[in-house]
Amino acid sequence: MLPRLKPVALWLRGTRPYRAHISRMNGCDPPKRFCLRAAPDYGAARARAGEPMEFLRNAWYVAAWSEELSERALLARTLLEEPVVLFRTRDGTPAALFDRCPHRFAPLSRGKLRDDSIQCGYHGLCFDRTGACSHNPYNPGHAPPRARVRGYPLLERQGIVWIWMGDPDRVDTSLAPDFPILGQGASRLMPDEPFHRAISQPRSQSPRLA
Repeated sequence: MLPRLKPVALWLRGTRPYRAHISRMNGCDPPKRFCLRAAPDYGAARARAGEPMEFLRNAWYVAAWSEELSERALLARTLLEEPVVLFRTRDGTPAALFDRCPHRFAPLSRGKLRDDSIQCGYHGLCFDRTGACSHNPYNPGHAPPRARVRGYPLLERQGIVWIWMGDPDRVDTSLAPDFPILGQGASRLMPDEPFHRAISQPRSQSPRLA
């Protein structure tokens, strides 16, 4: 009966010529054991160490398609590892806030829309499209000064809602990508459609900065 063959990696690390060859390349004594390892995952290592990932923030990112933002609904997204909630005000203007209530850090996307504000489902604090507290149910007329969430600048154009994740003082609408073909009712693939099927959607060509 033929002996059972070991995997190549196990066989390589057990041969003396191979270990000696590696040692000569590194200029050190032959190791007792040598094994082949995959390339290190630096992103996972940084995540385990608690270090935030570095992103290009002063740029426009696609937050959603225009039709994904219905009139009275909340849309949760994770962008650049930040939770974001998107919605529309009563006049149809898109808005985006950091998706955490500053009181108990409950997701605002689990709350509901009240007029042009999001009402947190935990204690009922409301936040308008700028992120300021617009209603305090426990002390009407008085909004805690520190009860505020971050608001993100948005740009809606050609059926795409773009979001600026960086410094709001450095917003530049000219940096947003332009896709004229989308403003002409071009076909695109929906996430839940088969690859060979496409639909055509009319899109507005007028940009709107939220």
